[in-house]
Amino acid sequence: MRIAPLAALALAFAVGGCSESGLSPSAERGRQVYLAHCIACHNSDPAQAGAVVLARRREFGMLRHLGLTRAQIRSMLAAEGALLAALGAAAGLACGTAISLVLVYVVNRQSFNWTIDFHPPYALLGALIVILIGLAVITAIVSGREAMGIGPVRAVREDW
Repeated sequence: MRIAPLAALALAFAVGGCSESGLSPSAERGRQVYLAHCIACHNSDPAQAGAVVLARRREFGMLRHLGLTRAQIRSMLAAEGALLAALGAAAGLACGTAISLVLVYVVNRQSFNWTIDFHPPYALLGALIVILIGLAVITAIVSGREAMGIGPVRAVREDW
């Protein structure tokens, strides 16, 4: 069982209730649900990125043979991590927004004969996206450091 999704949902409900906007309790609940859906859609396994980087040892060895420095390869990995995290964040926002809109304007109206105002927590979502991208960059760099720990000749030796 993965703990990360449960922790993300707990964070969403804890932080989502800390609003200073003075919204009604039902609007605050809608905000919390929106945030929970967005975080759930953003959540992925950070170990997957690390495993992919470790599997690319031969590629890094070949790039080192071609003249790239370790710093250039680290920069490349950081850019890849940031782009993948940004793509995931955009997809997560799209999915979370769609689910929240359906819940607020369709399910609540049909099931309970009421609806709530839709007030997404833009600042909090922006902060979470920045944190997500930063953690993805750090994961890629740390994994890349481990993958580049062996020499370039040893890394490509299996290809010869």
